Amino acid sequence: MATTSSLSLKTPSSGQVITHPDILRNILNHCDQSTLAIALSVNRSFFAVAGSILYRVINLDPYSRYTLADVFLGAAREGGNFKLDLLKFVKKLFLDSFHPLCDDPDIDAACLHMPRLLALRFAIQDLNKYCPSDRLCPLTLLRSQRVTIRYPECWHSWEQLLPFVTLQREAAFVTLVVECGLPSLYNRLHLVRPLAPSGADVEHLKKTRILFESTWYDKSFGHHVIPAEEEFWDRVTDSIVSLMKGGSQIFHLARLDVEVELRSASTRKTLYCTSFRELTERLKNALKLEGIEAGTATPIGSRAEYLQLPDIKDDLGVGGVKNRRAHETNWRRRCERNGAEHP
Repeated sequence: MATTSSLSLKTPSSGQVITHPDILRNILNHCDQSTLAIALSVNRSFFAVAGSILYRVINLDPYSRYTLADVFLGAAREGGNFKLDLLKFVKKLFLDSFHPLCDDPDIDAACLHMPRLLALRFAIQDLNKYCPSDRLCPLTLLRSQRVTIRYPECWHSWEQLLPFVTLQREAAFVTLVVECGLPSLYNRLHLVRPLAPSGADVEHLKKTRILFESTWYDKSFGHHVIPAEEEFWDRVTDSIVSLMKGGSQIFHLARLDVEVELRSASTRKTLYCTSFRELTERLKNALKLEGIEAGTATPIGSRAEYLQLPDIKDDLGVGGVKNRRAHETNWRRRCERNGAEHP
């Protein structure tokens, strides 16, 4: 047995202590982004830890100081490519303000090499403007556990969802955030085919949540003839029922005391309107005819019910959730002051 004096006890140097992954991460977690960017060039240990912190969440919201070029520039460069090494650290990608230019080789390379994400959120406003019709959007190359697709404006067709069906099908959870109201569901054909192009694809509806942020929908009359009012609301109800039968959850994030309206896109004149309560009763009757008992619960979830759900910050962003909590609180206080019942 060796004596104490014969033991060779090696004390780690200060450099070894600092570059230990746990200690280094604890230090760099307190650094700002500029410092982390500098740390990338120190050595491999610093690159791995600083890169995993700096690139874990890419959030290009309206207030971001960075652009798509800042994040993806150089991803297509041949040879040693540190940008692709950095993009392998990405866990969450939020593109609220930008839709990638789909003919950009850097974007293609980045989406091809990024690992399976924890969360992906992007907007598809003016998709045809950014993605040429002869090629797929590079975002279709991505895979993510949670996918949120945002429509920054009211749309006149759900066809823009078609390229992203595989992305939705392979996600564990999907959220569609729509900045117009429930009347946009009036055309069932435009709704069901992009969400479920064939009978074999309806399974992903069970993990789909659709959020409507407004009470109204602007309708352009260039392509479709609007049916009579009763038939119009029947179509809206029919679309909601088809989604619910598929397993989707639908939430109305606007105030419940404001009428749900169809408006003319050209004149902004209200064409048809109904109360949320009346639409709910219509929906309950339709569900009953389908043999689905809605019970006493509202078939369409309210803003208050949505805000009680866990893990919603990636749907709308932290700021978006805070804003809606504030709106809900203010509305409740207003109802209490006016002696009105909170719907």
